[in-house]
Amino acid sequence: MANEAAAAKAEGEIQATAAARAGERGSVPEAIQWHEGMLLSPQHFQQQTARWDALLQQTALDLNPFAWGVRRLQLDTAVLPVGRFRVRVLEAVLPDGAAVSFDASEEAETAALEIDLAAAAKAHPAPQLTIYIAAPLRTAEAAHGEMARFRSVAGGPVVDENTGEGGMPLARLRVRLSLFAGEPPAARFVWMPLARVEQREDAFVLSDYVPPRLRVEFDSPLYAACADVAEVLRAKALHLAEQVRSPTIAAQSAVAWECKRQIQCLVSALPAFEALLGTGKAHPFALYLGFCHLAGAVTGLATTLQPPLLDPYRHEELAATFAEVREFVLRAVREGVADAYLTISLERAANGVFHTLLDASWAERRLVLGIRRPAGASEADMTAWGEQCVIASEDAVPELRAKRILGLRRRLLGPGDELVTPAGVVLMELTRDLALLPPGRRLVVENPGAAAGRAPAEVLLYVKQPQV
Repeated sequence: MANEAAAAKAEGEIQATAAARAGERGSVPEAIQWHEGMLLSPQHFQQQTARWDALLQQTALDLNPFAWGVRRLQLDTAVLPVGRFRVRVLEAVLPDGAAVSFDASEEAETAALEIDLAAAAKAHPAPQLTIYIAAPLRTAEAAHGEMARFRSVAGGPVVDENTGEGGMPLARLRVRLSLFAGEPPAARFVWMPLARVEQREDAFVLSDYVPPRLRVEFDSPLYAACADVAEVLRAKALHLAEQVRSPTIAAQSAVAWECKRQIQCLVSALPAFEALLGTGKAHPFALYLGFCHLAGAVTGLATTLQPPLLDPYRHEELAATFAEVREFVLRAVREGVADAYLTISLERAANGVFHTLLDASWAERRLVLGIRRPAGASEADMTAWGEQCVIASEDAVPELRAKRILGLRRRLLGPGDELVTPAGVVLMELTRDLALLPPGRRLVVENPGAAAGRAPAEVLLYVKQPQV
């Protein structure tokens, strides 16, 4: 709970400080008044550069408030278990739009980007420890001293681009980066979460936290989570398409129509989602919107028939943000598509008898009877109807009826079964008895003693499909 509170606090502060910097009056330096004969000083060029930088950063954040995050990150995993969090390579854009980079191989040992996790964990006890990357804000006070935003580094020789001659070494300004752990840095810093670590058996390990990213690449955990969903939807749509093409289903227009409706729910938003995902360069927010389109499409499969009111997109909590919509999509598909089972609607004879011809290959398959209640009837009515009806092969029913025997044993299924109970349907598992229901025979379900108006609206047969 402490870690969640800290994460929520950090999230709010990131959004507040980023929004303030993006819209603060005067955040972009005013234009310099150039005039003939003016004496130029370094400050003129510094202010002109600062204005261009600020204009570019503000425009980028106005067009996309989430145009910040990690582009590339490599950690020294060898020292992590012993309590050192050390960055080897980092390319990122900070929430104020500043592009930063760090490469330990190009830095002096004194400029290493690392932090002592043991000391931080002692100062901030929590199940998980958040690591932040930070830089001083660009202010007049950040020109020098401990809060200087930049540090000077030696640059290589630069030649004249016109002549290709006159190589001149130029000093460069590099953003001063530092790491913080536990609590977010003070307000004089711009920062973002970089990782979360936890202690397991006296060793530090990385959690499954996903930092804010600029794109979802093929090796990203977000890519894997999204690709899994796309694969599930395609597989289920393919299975339903095979059912529609089967002679048994094709002969039942209502069942075929329902299968086609489910296919539409599964695939209507899938191509755009896969196109975004397949680039390996999609921004997380764009991919999240594609995921939301998927959620809207599959809502027709959910028992609620309503999409959830999702939490706002959180760029600094990508795993949790994507998990919420991902769980809904998968749950809706589980509730609406029983693709682990072939669904058959039994034919209804004039005398109220339900029947269908069983395939001989179903001899060892699990069979579940689904009894759909009509308007005005309750589930208890349908349960009683199912418990009192005769279930057997067409050949065996006359003898069973004469002896007042109900035929195949049946067991009422509850919500915990692998077969999700559709709305308004009572499920009963049938116990196979080859004497009462030989392979390849016609299954008959009848209840001649049922009260008028208490007959099911439909009787379904779910046949367990083999694992592929």
